[in-house]
Amino acid sequence: MNPQKSGVILGLPGLNNFVIFELEDQEGADRTLKLIKKRYASETVEEYDKGTKIILPDVLCTVKLTKGKNCNIFSIGINHSAIDSAPKEWQEELEPYQKQLEPIMGMLPKNPVLLLSIYVAPTDSQDEALNLVRRYSVYTGRPKFSMGVVSNCLLATLGMTADETDSPVLKRNLLLLPINTDFPEGEIAVIDLLADIKQLAINLVNINRLYQLCQPYFPQLDPGGTEIQEKIDVIINRMRQTEPVELETLKSWLSEVMDRFSTLSIMSGLIRRDQIIVRTYIEENINLLNRWGEIELVGHPTNTLMETIDYNGIIQSFDDFVDRTQALRAELETVSDMVRTYLGIRQQEQSSEMIQQQVRMLHTIEGHEKILKSLTYWVVFLTIVLVSMEILGIFGVFH
Repeated sequence: MNPQKSGVILGLPGLNNFVIFELEDQEGADRTLKLIKKRYASETVEEYDKGTKIILPDVLCTVKLTKGKNCNIFSIGINHSAIDSAPKEWQEELEPYQKQLEPIMGMLPKNPVLLLSIYVAPTDSQDEALNLVRRYSVYTGRPKFSMGVVSNCLLATLGMTADETDSPVLKRNLLLLPINTDFPEGEIAVIDLLADIKQLAINLVNINRLYQLCQPYFPQLDPGGTEIQEKIDVIINRMRQTEPVELETLKSWLSEVMDRFSTLSIMSGLIRRDQIIVRTYIEENINLLNRWGEIELVGHPTNTLMETIDYNGIIQSFDDFVDRTQALRAELETVSDMVRTYLGIRQQEQSSEMIQQQVRMLHTIEGHEKILKSLTYWVVFLTIVLVSMEILGIFGVFH
């Protein structure tokens, strides 16, 4: 990449920051840029590719706002304007950059989701680069995390300090150290790597945003003790007993099972949707890292390896949840079929009992009708006899 076309003219060494915010207030982001320009109105300020160059004594400061699909990204860099004038002692290089960046960083919104700081410095050899990583780690109080060689640059990622581990803001600290590289070749390599790191950071923000939204749901499906699994076990155990289950209980079970199945299906669908999106971002980052062809340094895990391990842990949470919900949905389907079958049998039995009762009642009624019919015959017969006797008495037959 041509440095002029990139919109950034880098001198080595330098300090670069990518500060990423949720996509909420586009107008506010534009206002921030205007405030920065106003703050440095007395300095030489030039416009480039939706960004601003602030030319200060011995250094060039660049501020650029990128409006992404789901976030706003402020890219803020401060570098020596001439490589020959840069001091050799790294601490002398770093501390002035930090002080000159503080006013600009202070004008940014207060709610970033990611803060990525990259210290760039030329080195004459790999040993010098490794020594600078060790000293920088001690200076910042951040442990070495991973490192490797990419495009003849040593790229090292430092871990977080103790007070940063619980911070809601993602924080990354990197060193990008060209090794025995002539200028401007080293500058071009740095610009290309910074562009890749920026894209990795944007994808990481999107991955983390979706993970944080879904993370509260993951523990709810602990395989050892979910409320759904317990309910399934209760129903199955009860149905295995010889004592018949009441129809109302069966209907209640079926209603509960279907409610849980519906809720689980909705939840599974939402998590599966985010799982697909997260996997897409992860695949983009892993493909980018693999294109680097990072060279391993003996005794140190590569950035590619450690990033891949982190991504695998994140996607595994989604995969476990989706797999678990699928298993529970299958169990709920099985239980609902069992309950329906049992309920159908019990209803048939109840219907059969009612039919038998009705038949018995009919038989009883028929028996009663026969008795009544017999009694009727006897009453008629007796009536005829009595009437006959009376008639005979009238005619004096019995006198």
